[in-house]
Amino acid sequence: MKRSQFLIWLIALGWGSQPSAAGQGPPAEATTQIRDEVITLRVVNDNWQDMRVFAVIDDRRIRLGTVTSMTTQTLEIRAAVIRPHTRLDLELVPVGSRGAGHIESIDVGPGESLEFRIANSLGLSFLRRT
Repeated sequence: MKRSQFLIWLIALGWGSQPSAAGQGPPAEATTQIRDEVITLRVVNDNWQDMRVFAVIDDRRIRLGTVTSMTTQTLEIRAAVIRPHTRLDLELVPVGSRGAGHIESIDVGPGESLEFRIANSLGLSFLRRT
């Protein structure tokens, strides 16, 4: 059988039109459940410097992202690193600075929403639930 005839035969059988089970992804219910367990962190950077934001959980330091000066950005902490009633420490490190940064701490669980407002003076920054 020639190659072109073989391809026509495969297409006629529907080989190219049926999605495979591997490419379909998880069901909508599973995606929603995983999404609900993510901690959403809204960071408002009122500081003149760009800030790198880290989560410190059980002695593990996880970089969440960089928030540009005078902007707001939403960051997420994956459910894989959060257990119920976990102590979450957020560490700020100014970009281009040798300073150690500023740390805020809070007890959190999966699915929570937090707001971290970074003041121009880091000592006045605060973290709260929303």
